[in-house]
Amino acid sequence: MVVWDHFGPYHHARIAGFVKCAPVKVLPVQMAMTNVTYTWEEATLKQASHSILALQDKLPAEKLGFWNAFRSALALFRQKRPAVVFCPSYWPPRSLAIVLAARLAGARAVMMNDSHAGTEKSGAVGRWVKWVLLRLFDSALVAGAPQQRHFVSLGMARERICTGYDAVDNAYFQGAADAARADEARVRKALCLPERYILNLGRMVPKKNLAVLVRAFAKARRNGLNAGVRLVLVGSGEEESQLKTLCEAVGLSWQQVRGVDGEVPATDVLFYGFRQIDQNPSFFALAEGFVLPSLYEEWGLVVNEAMACGLPVLVSSTVGCAEDLVVEGQNGFTFHPESEDELAEKLSEICEDSEKRRAMGEASLRLIEPWGCDGFARNAILAARMALGLASKGRGL
Repeated sequence: MVVWDHFGPYHHARIAGFVKCAPVKVLPVQMAMTNVTYTWEEATLKQASHSILALQDKLPAEKLGFWNAFRSALALFRQKRPAVVFCPSYWPPRSLAIVLAARLAGARAVMMNDSHAGTEKSGAVGRWVKWVLLRLFDSALVAGAPQQRHFVSLGMARERICTGYDAVDNAYFQGAADAARADEARVRKALCLPERYILNLGRMVPKKNLAVLVRAFAKARRNGLNAGVRLVLVGSGEEESQLKTLCEAVGLSWQQVRGVDGEVPATDVLFYGFRQIDQNPSFFALAEGFVLPSLYEEWGLVVNEAMACGLPVLVSSTVGCAEDLVVEGQNGFTFHPESEDELAEKLSEICEDSEKRRAMGEASLRLIEPWGCDGFARNAILAARMALGLASKGRGL
């Protein structure tokens, strides 16, 4: 069994890969039918190869408490008798309930996790509690190298930890991006996209650090960045209004793009609001580069998406995927999240050299290939074998 809070596009894609590759039956389980963080439309979700079991259908995942999750999970595990349960970490309490129910039902437990030292907020007592909770797991499937080091530092044996947890459907994003480029004129018109732009796509919340991106873009403009290059922001969140005010403060014009098939606003920064996953590849496909400036990020799946669409990527050095996915100068650059000067310089470097952009985009496609859903499936199978005592050594991508 593989348990997540609520199945979104990424979960459906990973389960599809797992079901295809696993030599035994895989049962996907979600704790809730809905959540409050992401508003994906059901029609846009890539469905798994069979139905998803749900622990309950009354509460969104974020509202599900420990006891409700524990009772529902224990009843399901005793009914289905899984040999291995893939558990969504050990916290919050509803996640702890899953691993405790799995152990009480006699199943082996695999921890799925993408935390790393840069996202840890615990002191000495908190780390000791984590050390205790990690004893509940027989193996782990984590995101990448920083995550593996983090859990080794908390006392889990390195050879019990596999990497490759955070994956997207590379083939979907690459295929959709190729289709958008093949029909470029229509796509640009339909989405009101400018001829040249740098892209950020994601939630507009404090940890995403989008203010630094806006200020760096303004600085790059002052330093000579071509005026035809715009900044495109796709997403929504609590900081949207502050970002628009910031644009004005640093001398950048902005406009909200609401319609379709209209004129592209002649402004420096374009806000497109939240979009469903079926539109996202088109935004990636026609961009000159993608920027993720987060102050911290467990992994940053949007970087996987951008790379699968063949884009150069500029990624904050504190983002969890930076070490594994960004090869300096080959498919992009990393930068300090608080350095506007460093980011402005990298923005100009990407935008001013079309040949470099092309080579970096091709490198992104090569580098992201092992990090797809097939890789997730292979390493999940290995983690399950380790949990059952059938494999002696973990490995990563």
